[in-house]
Amino acid sequence: MADNYVLFSEVLPALNRKEQAWVTRLLTGSCEDWAAELAAAGIDIDPDDEVWPGFQWEILAARRSDLWLYTDESGNVRHVTQFVKALLHRFRPKDSWSMTWAEICSRPRIGEFGGGSAFVTSRGVQFHNAHQWVAKRASLFASKARKAKPPRKA
Repeated sequence: MADNYVLFSEVLPALNRKEQAWVTRLLTGSCEDWAAELAAAGIDIDPDDEVWPGFQWEILAARRSDLWLYTDESGNVRHVTQFVKALLHRFRPKDSWSMTWAEICSRPRIGEFGGGSAFVTSRGVQFHNAHQWVAKRASLFASKARKAKPPRKA
């Protein structure tokens, strides 16, 4: 049996004191506290189905109070992007943030390695997934090959 992991490590730079307090409140409260706080921030997490947050985090004092969002073993990309979208919406509506992640497997199993990226603004999140990108390219290639005329025989 193999284990699958989603790994990432990104920074949201230079949090001010209000942002730091908000981050700490959303990411360290008890279930009852964070469920209401997340809902108020526009983050849709079901406390009965999901463990919040699905990632590790740390405020890096040595780096101007940057917020480091990462995984030690495996993380939840949707949680991170919803959290950052809510932070941008509340504090930085004109900013954007991006992340990349790796999808790995503990054994060399076919088709179980990949990754993706996300671009986050205060209004939404756009995702890019390596598996979907490759599948789309293969489909386009096959479609063009079917439409192409066969070469003439000499």
